[in-house]
Amino acid sequence: MLNVHEMQDPVRGGTKAIAGDNDWTQVQLNFNSGQMTEVTINCLFGGWGRATGTAWFDDIELKPAPGSQLAGEVGRVVRLVTTHYAQRGPVDSIVPTLAALKGASTELAVPVLDGLVSGWPQEKAPTLGARDKKTLADLMESMPESARDRLLALAQRWGQTELFGANFPVIIETLKKQVTDSAASDEQRVTAARRLIGLDAKMETIELVLKQVTPLTPPALATGFINALTESRSPDASQAAIATWNQFTPGTRRNAVAALMRRPEWTRSLLDAVEKGVIMRTDLAADQWSQLKQSPNPMIARRAERLSAVGNAVSADREEIVKKLLPLAKEKGDAARGKEVFTASCAVCHAFNGEGGKVGPDLTGIAARDRAEILTDILDPNRSVEANFRLWNVTTKGGETFSGRLETETQTTVEILDTTAQKHVIRRKDIATMDGSQLSIMPTGFEALPAEDLKALLEYLCQPHQ
Repeated sequence: MLNVHEMQDPVRGGTKAIAGDNDWTQVQLNFNSGQMTEVTINCLFGGWGRATGTAWFDDIELKPAPGSQLAGEVGRVVRLVTTHYAQRGPVDSIVPTLAALKGASTELAVPVLDGLVSGWPQEKAPTLGARDKKTLADLMESMPESARDRLLALAQRWGQTELFGANFPVIIETLKKQVTDSAASDEQRVTAARRLIGLDAKMETIELVLKQVTPLTPPALATGFINALTESRSPDASQAAIATWNQFTPGTRRNAVAALMRRPEWTRSLLDAVEKGVIMRTDLAADQWSQLKQSPNPMIARRAERLSAVGNAVSADREEIVKKLLPLAKEKGDAARGKEVFTASCAVCHAFNGEGGKVGPDLTGIAARDRAEILTDILDPNRSVEANFRLWNVTTKGGETFSGRLETETQTTVEILDTTAQKHVIRRKDIATMDGSQLSIMPTGFEALPAEDLKALLEYLCQPHQ
C-alpha cells in the first residue's frame, strides 16, 4: 500500500492494500492536507514492514480533489457544514442562504454548492414563490460559469429544473466542450463528465463521454470517464459501455467491469454480454467473478456461478485439428525430449519452473490441470484468452508497427512486449493507431510438431514441480 507518512493513519491516510502477485493496479486516496505544506508518500509492506517482497510503482501524482478550491481545514469545514445543513437544516431557509452567494468567488461558491448538492435528500424540496424564483434566477446569472452547473444540479435535486430552463442548454453545451477539450487537464475533463452525466444522462451524452475513451487514452483519464458513468441511473449506460468494449485496454476493461457491477440492471447486461460472447469471460478477473457469485441478488449470483464454470468452446477453425490430436493426451511421452521441445518452441514466451520468458503466462504448476485441457490450449490458444495476454498492434506516426502484449500503460507511454521478449516503450504522442485483438499473442500451428514431440511436451509439463 501507499500511505501519507505525516498522517500515520492506515485508513484515512493510506490506499487499499494489494496482496499477492498482481499486474499493474491503480490505487488512489483522497485525503485532507490540513495545514501541511508538503507530504511524504511511503510504499509499505504488510502495514509497516510485517511482510516482504518486491513492489513496483510509477506515475505517482498529487493533485487537488474536485471541489477542493478551499484547501486544508477551511475547505473541509465548509463542505462538511454545508452538507450537514442540506441534510438537516430548515428547507425554506435555502433561498436566503443561496442568495448570500451572489457575487461570491468561484473558490467559495463551488465548495458550498458541492456540499449542498451532496447532502440534499432527493425527496425534500423547498416551496418557492415568485419572489424566490426571481432571486434564484438572478443568482444563476451572477454565478461564475464554472459554478452554474452545481446550482442546476441542486434544482434537479428539488425536482425543479424548470427554474433555470433557459440556462440548461448553455450549461450542458459548456460541459460538453470541457469533456472534449484535449487541452484541458484530465481532472477538469473527468469532473465535467461527471457533472454532465449527472445533469443529462441521455444516451447521446453517455456516448459522447465514452467516445473519449480509446486505446490511446491515458489510463487515469480513461478510468475517470468510465467512473463518470456511475453518475447515471439509466439502464442504457451499460449498453453503451458494452458497445464500445473493443476500445478499452485491459486495465480500462477491469475498471469498466467494476462500474457495471455497481447496479443490478447493469450487472445483468454485463452477464448477458458474457453469455453471448460479446465480452470474453476472461475479461472479468477472478476476484470479480467471486464478487458476482456472492451477490446479494440471488439471480445474479446463480447466473454468475453458472457462467464462470462454463468451459470455453474450441474455435471453429481448430475443431478438426483438436479432435484429431486430442487422443495423444492419453499417451505416455518422453519428458526429457519434452524439455527440449519446450526450450525450442515455448521458452521464449513462457516460464516453467523458474526458466523461460515472461511474454505469456507462467506455466509452473500447470500439471494440476487435466492433460486433455492442456493439449487443447496448445492446439487452440484462442479459445480462452486472459485479458492481459491478447495481441495488440501499435503503429507510430513514423510508420513503425509493434505487435505483442500490452505490458504497461502510463500517462505518457505504452509498453509492448513482443513475442521475442523485447520491450518497446512508445510515447503516446507518437502513436497513430493502437488496436487490440480478441486473439492470443500465442500463435496457432503447434499441430505441425510431430506427434511424438507433442506427447513429449505434454509429459514434461505434467511432471511434478521440481
